[in-house]
Amino acid sequence: MEVPGSLLQAMQEVISSSAVLVIDTAGYREGWNEVFDYGRWNYGSIKDPTAAQQKVIMLAQAYNCPIFLVQYHLNYTIGPFIYDHVNTWYLHHAGRSRVIHPPLRALLPMHTQIINKHTDNAFLKTGLLGLLAQANQGCGVKNLVVVGYHANICIPATIGPNFISSEGCETGLGAIDHKFNVLSCKQVLDGVKTDWSWVNKSSKIKFYNHL
Repeated sequence: MEVPGSLLQAMQEVISSSAVLVIDTAGYREGWNEVFDYGRWNYGSIKDPTAAQQKVIMLAQAYNCPIFLVQYHLNYTIGPFIYDHVNTWYLHHAGRSRVIHPPLRALLPMHTQIINKHTDNAFLKTGLLGLLAQANQGCGVKNLVVVGYHANICIPATIGPNFISSEGCETGLGAIDHKFNVLSCKQVLDGVKTDWSWVNKSSKIKFYNHL
């Protein structure tokens, strides 16, 4: 639900039980032989949330808050592996490379754990739930701070509840269904013609009105 207040301040209040989930939807679909990035190459745009995302990631790093990067790829092996920060334009894995979202990736610390997802929902058959349970020195995560792109498909599908994808299919259990509290705000999310109606579907979503 939409609430007054600052996302960064709210993060600091729950930082010891939190993790940051960075959702990047740039990707490569097998058979298309092309890269798709939802038209997100105009990084100088005033609507570009990169600067706000950087502040969230910097705060998380200052408090040693775990950060997970979620990427969409239909063919990569399911599960976590380590982000190669040396080359922010291409990620090499299993003999393949693909173009990724450079400004968003460049914000991340070395050795950020990456989750490969094959559907809109980052929790569906990815192992993310188990990694969150082990985070914070084994104490687990109760609060997810969500930033990234595509706020009208991938992000609400990951957050839930009961989100229906653009193909009309149910996307499975999201963060809310798994009993996580979700913190976010418009400044750290972006999408194409975003419908923000999912924000008010649950009291477990705290959608702050400013960074």
